[in-house]
Amino acid sequence: MQKRFVAIREAVPGPAWLARFVAGRREAEAWYCGSGRGEPPTVRECAKALCTYMPELVVPYERACALVGDDESAHQILSQWRPPPLPCGCTQAIWLGDEGPALLRNYDYPIETVSDYFESTSWFGREVISKGQRPWGGCTDGMNADGLVASLTFGGSPAQGLGFAVILILRYVLETCTRVPEAVGVLCRIPVALSHNVTLLDRSGDHATVICAPAARRKFHECWPAPIIKSRFPRRVRSGLQATRSSDSSRHCEPSRIRSRRYQASLPFS
Repeated sequence: MQKRFVAIREAVPGPAWLARFVAGRREAEAWYCGSGRGEPPTVRECAKALCTYMPELVVPYERACALVGDDESAHQILSQWRPPPLPCGCTQAIWLGDEGPALLRNYDYPIETVSDYFESTSWFGREVISKGQRPWGGCTDGMNADGLVASLTFGGSPAQGLGFAVILILRYVLETCTRVPEAVGVLCRIPVALSHNVTLLDRSGDHATVICAPAARRKFHECWPAPIIKSRFPRRVRSGLQATRSSDSSRHCEPSRIRSRRYQASLPFS
């Protein structure tokens, strides 16, 4: 099976974004109203959640809502507040070898689930290049002009709570943060709907994996050392990558203790 990907440059959502949203509206609605979810939140609840946890996104959200017009269902979808469960995997690791640092990842999503575009945006004056994911603003990974990189995997638990789709939180991190400690603080503050692991890396080499859990699991966040690869790239790197499979964890620590920590680890190679 093959899939065609395109690269798009659009500083803020505009006519090109609207055309993509209209073309993918049915798929976005199927995602947001998918199985395993209860009654969707009202538009008022969605807007309030954005204002409370990611106020910087209110203006871009309202701009996107204005583009789609008087469409309550679309406004709910665009908020990405309280999405349904979507268990998928993915693998990620930090590379600190030659020409590093770098974040490596693959996609374990079904090919029909992954959107077909990479995009360059600048919502607040900082360029972000990301793997865009439905329906507005979402991304599965990316890098901003300050050298902060973020990537996500499924956290291994079907637990669901009151929170945002992690793909919108990742967008928020890339658009507003510059360093790993700052991004960790954001991930600890914003409620996430499903369990996910988010790996962070900045240009200094500072790195962390934040294990995010929803309120249904007594909302905790923990930082673990990001899996590191320090050897050369040939064959053995593949075995190292397998050690970074997304996983769930029941160990937790307080967000206030996470922000000031530096994380270093290395993968053993036989």
